[in-house]
Amino acid sequence: MQFTERPARGFESVPTAFALAKTDEDREILRFFLSKNRIARLLMAPPGVIPDRIATLRSAFDATMKDKDFLSESAKMGLPVDPVDGAEVTRIIEKLHETPVTLVERTRSILLSE
Repeated sequence: MQFTERPARGFESVPTAFALAKTDEDREILRFFLSKNRIARLLMAPPGVIPDRIATLRSAFDATMKDKDFLSESAKMGLPVDPVDGAEVTRIIEKLHETPVTLVERTRSILLSE
């Protein structure tokens, strides 16, 4: 089983936890808990950076993630490249901030139960 919302490239036939979840609430708990996996190696700028600077940084990141030399070196080292763009990271973080307290508490009780 993959603990992701979408199957990883090359593993489309391996089921995800989301596909096996029985209820919408269970899927929301998984989305909340596993969102950290989508932004695991996060690159961030401090608050207050002007919007066009953010756009430049995002554009440079996106270009790097498509650069054939970068991808070739990553492949040689056995490092998968599956980037999440800045807009998606923003959506993930905003969704985390909107998580209802009841869902956070239920997640906490599941994680702390034996």
